[in-house]
Amino acid sequence: MELVENNERIIIYDLEIENFKSYAGKRRLGPFHKSFTSVVGANGSGKSNVIDSILFVFGYRSSRIRSKKLSLLIHNSEKYPNVQKCSVLVEFRKVIDDVIDPDFKLTISRVAYKDSSNDYYLNGAKSSFKEVTQLLRNFGVDLDYNRFLILQGEVEQISQMKPKGTSENDEGLLEFLEDIIGSMKYKKPIEDLTKVVDGYLEQMVEKINRVKVVEKEKDSLEPSKNEAVKYINHENKLNYLHFLDYMIKLKELEQQDSETIAIQQQLKGEKQILETKIDEIEIQKEEKHSELNEVQKISNPLIKSIEAHKKVVLNLERSFLKAKQVCF
Repeated sequence: MELVENNERIIIYDLEIENFKSYAGKRRLGPFHKSFTSVVGANGSGKSNVIDSILFVFGYRSSRIRSKKLSLLIHNSEKYPNVQKCSVLVEFRKVIDDVIDPDFKLTISRVAYKDSSNDYYLNGAKSSFKEVTQLLRNFGVDLDYNRFLILQGEVEQISQMKPKGTSENDEGLLEFLEDIIGSMKYKKPIEDLTKVVDGYLEQMVEKINRVKVVEKEKDSLEPSKNEAVKYINHENKLNYLHFLDYMIKLKELEQQDSETIAIQQQLKGEKQILETKIDEIEIQKEEKHSELNEVQKISNPLIKSIEAHKKVVLNLERSFLKAKQVCF
C-alpha cells in the first residue's frame, strides 16, 4: 500500500550524524531544500560522507559505503580514539503540492557498534531492517533499483558502458537501463513464460502433426466408410420393411383378438344364462326332492302295510290250499 498520493512526496529534511566516519561528535545537517540542495566543500571535507550516512540509514552494506565492515564506520581520531558506536538519523517530511506538511514527521536512524552489530529505530522506537525498508518502499523510495541515487563516478561509468552485455552476467547500457526502469525484474518471469510457451508450441506442433496423420488415415478409410454407410442404409431399409410387416401382423392379431373378445363376451353371456337355468333346475330339484321326501314319509307306512297285507293274503292262500287238499 502506498502511503503517499500522486500529489505527495517525502523528502530528506535534515540529518543528525554522530561519530560517523569523518564526523566526530554530533552534527546536524539541514534543513535541506524541498527541491534542490547542494553540498559543496574542499576535497576531504566530508561531502561524500554525507551520502554515505544516508546509504547507511537505508541499509546499504558497508562495502557500498566504502568500508570493509560496520565497525570501521565509527569515527576514530587522536581527539576521539575510543568511540564505541556511531549513528545517523534521517528526518523525513512530506511535501503536498510543493508545500511541506507541518503535521508530518518521520525519523529513521541506524546505530553501528564496535562489534559490527547494528540497530534500527523508527521515530525513536527500536525496529528492524525489514520494517524500515518496507516502510521506505511504501513511501515510494526505490531500494530495489536505486532509481533515486547516482553515486560519484557512476555517470562516467555509464557513459563508457557497451550497448549490451555479451553474456548473462555481463552488464551493458541496456541491462543498466532495464535495472533503472524496473523491467529487469520481469526478465526471469518472461524467460520462464517463454519456456512454457515454447513447451506449448512443441505440444501444438506435435498435435498438429498427429492431426495430419489422422486426417491421412481418415482419407484412406473414406471408401470403406462410404461402403459401410451404404450397407447400413440398406440394412435400415430392410429393418423398416420388417417393421412394417410386423405392424401389419400385429394389426391382424389385434383384429383377431377383438373378434375373439366378442365371441368370449357372447359365450360368457350364454354361460351366465345356462348358469341361471342350472340354478333354477337345482332349485326345482331341491323342491322335488322335498316333495319326494314328503311322499316317502306318507308312502313308506302304506308300503309296509301293503307288505303286511300281502303276507296275510299269502298265508290265507296257503291255508286255503291246505284245506282244499284235505277236503278232496
